[in-house]
Amino acid sequence: MEKPKIGIVMNTTRDGRCGEGPARWILDLTSWRNDLEFEVVDLRDYPLPMLGETDYSESEAAESIGRGDERWGREDGVVAATLYPDS
Repeated sequence: MEKPKIGIVMNTTRDGRCGEGPARWILDLTSWRNDLEFEVVDLRDYPLPMLGETDYSESEAAESIGRGDERWGREDGVVAATLYPDS
């Protein structure tokens, strides 16, 4: 039987984001688990147009959404990893 796959998502694409540290920390915390497979997922690898952006053509947006759909279809669950510097 295949192990369930859990994505640890760096859930912001903003400049100056701090999510990579928490994502790697969560991955380290899960290293003892042998019944699940964990992987860090960076949303920057799946660019999507932001609300109100007009730089994307409809076909570019559809292509990016398709790649994201393919990627997210591999996960059985997700953990959102974020850190805001002022929090």
